[in-house]
Amino acid sequence: MNIGFRPTDLTGTISENPVLPAIRDGAEGLLAITDFVTQRQFERTAFYNELMRPNNVRYEVLIPLKPKDHIATVTVNRGFV
Repeated sequence: MNIGFRPTDLTGTISENPVLPAIRDGAEGLLAITDFVTQRQFERTAFYNELMRPNNVRYEVLIPLKPKDHIATVTVNRGFV
């Protein structure tokens, strides 16, 4: 599925994903954005408004992977209901 963005589109907004600090600190297992902020707080971020919302994605869960020296995740998104 092509959700309409290029990897370079992530540069400015990816840092606003509220799950990233937990992943950097070693969090494991299934992580939902709403484990860290409310849905309303998430919907106020540039990450949501510039990347997720235009692609009809409202919810996201991630499973962190453990590659050396960078962050990688398996991500599942769900759109509006």
